[in-house]
Amino acid sequence: QGGSSSRMPPPGSALLLVLCVASTSLHVALAQECLPGFTGTGGGDCSPCPIDSFCTGGANKTACNASSSSPTQSSTAGACVCNAGFMGANGGTCSPCAANSYCPGGTVETSCNAASSSPTQS
Repeated sequence: QGGSSSRMPPPGSALLLVLCVASTSLHVALAQECLPGFTGTGGGDCSPCPIDSFCTGGANKTACNASSSSPTQSSTAGACVCNAGFMGANGGTCSPCAANSYCPGGTVETSCNAASSSPTQS
């Protein structure tokens, strides 16, 4: 039986149409590139970005800054959030929580009440 078969790109990848124009000819090629949140060489070899990193697409994979973490399939630095005991802007530098404060993670630092205290990095 005749007919055509269409091939969809695998999850996490996208088809890119590449046109190359030479002085006398036109070349058309299809290439696959991993989408943001995925990493790999393309061509069907894309996998979800691992935890504690972010992937902007293609083969790009960047680790989160020290003392921060991100969920799997993160696509921006803003997905990297400071761990408990640290505070700072998402995707930025995480600093130890000050003494007499509590930092549950992220950008929040809560002071202890007058009758209590805590060590640094609580």
